[in-house]
Amino acid sequence: MYVIQKVITALRSQRKDVGVPEKEIVNAKVYCADGESSLIAGCLDSEANQHLCNSLAKVKLEVKFEEAPFNSLVHSETGFDVEILFRRTIDVPVERNRLTKDIAKYEKGLAAAERQLGNAAFLSKAPPEVVLGLRSRKPRRGCCSTRRARCWMRCRRNKILGRALQSRSE
Repeated sequence: MYVIQKVITALRSQRKDVGVPEKEIVNAKVYCADGESSLIAGCLDSEANQHLCNSLAKVKLEVKFEEAPFNSLVHSETGFDVEILFRRTIDVPVERNRLTKDIAKYEKGLAAAERQLGNAAFLSKAPPEVVLGLRSRKPRRGCCSTRRARCWMRCRRNKILGRALQSRSE
């Protein structure tokens, strides 16, 4: 039973590391390659134990009697390796909306900071650390920097969306 607990714990840990949503069932592989892993493979050969791992770790388990692939993301334990087969899908319209809201929030904060820094009454009354904080928000290169900040945010958004579209097409 200890071996099954180790496998389930490794599967759950790997699920969390990969970022699998809690209720989603994904494919998983347990790699058993050396002599010590024969005990693990023997425990996982039974259909009841595989069903236990599948239900408690929310996976469809496959046991492989070989080394884990070199280029895959695996969680290594003593005697076995665990791999979760999961590809995160990105909803492009939702991601675009989120990034657009981020840009609007940034621009709003930037406008407020510029307005406060342009107010002499505020500057005379505000503590120096507040003024320094507002100045750190303000772009460093004068009037064109607001445009550059917007451009940078758009480039960042397009880069993320480009990766999302590329991964969807694969």
